[in-house]
Amino acid sequence: MTTHLIGKRISIVFSLLLCLIVFVSAPVTEAEQGQLVVIAATNAGKVVPGSMLQPGDIVNIPAGGWITLITETGGMIQLGGPYSGPVQRKVVRGPKQDPKGLTGTLTKIAGLIAGAKTQSTVLGASRQAEALAAAQPDPWLMAVDSSGERCVRRQGVQMWRKSGARPAVVSLRSQKAKAAGLKWPTGVQRLQLPPKFIEDGTLIVMKIGQEPRRINLHVTPQGLDLERPGAVLGWMIDRKCSRQAQVYIRRLHARAN
Repeated sequence: MTTHLIGKRISIVFSLLLCLIVFVSAPVTEAEQGQLVVIAATNAGKVVPGSMLQPGDIVNIPAGGWITLITETGGMIQLGGPYSGPVQRKVVRGPKQDPKGLTGTLTKIAGLIAGAKTQSTVLGASRQAEALAAAQPDPWLMAVDSSGERCVRRQGVQMWRKSGARPAVVSLRSQKAKAAGLKWPTGVQRLQLPPKFIEDGTLIVMKIGQEPRRINLHVTPQGLDLERPGAVLGWMIDRKCSRQAQVYIRRLHARAN
């Protein structure tokens, strides 16, 4: 065997080894890093909201159907039918890589969806809350139809009521601020919350006409990535803003239509 032939074979073997090293060490895509949860599904056959999927699981989606999923690192994947095959790895919103991940968040999201389905089936009283969530156009609105936890952004917070059929006069007070005589005109569903009330952890005691409300305000922290749906959902769930989380899911899923 000539020296030239031996050198050529060594070169080929070296090239193959180099390719193997590159293949093994190449960063995995987001969907390959962990589980995914289906947050919403429309005409998607056996794929139902709350389902947990593993990377590479096969899904069968009929024509006209679509699903929205959250990855373990908080990104979002949407997949429309007709489709039969593994879950796509293309993230349409959120980071493609994040070594930190969102440990436990997918389980929380699946629990929220399962709880909502159980309540709407078993508890008739929850239908009113479900109807309010369905009517709310924006997850970041501070709904005032009932008392409870509300998650808002750091500025430009708007109070929201389902019906604007009647005018109302609003009074607000917290430990640090007061406001009275705010007019809410007929036909108007949104009213600006005075900026002095926008503080994380604030308890706002309000009166809309003669109806009292107590709102616990949660303001998005500086470190929360609002472009990462899984992170936003996890934050809302942790602060018991489940109604807003449902509105947020509905808005995310609507983008696939």
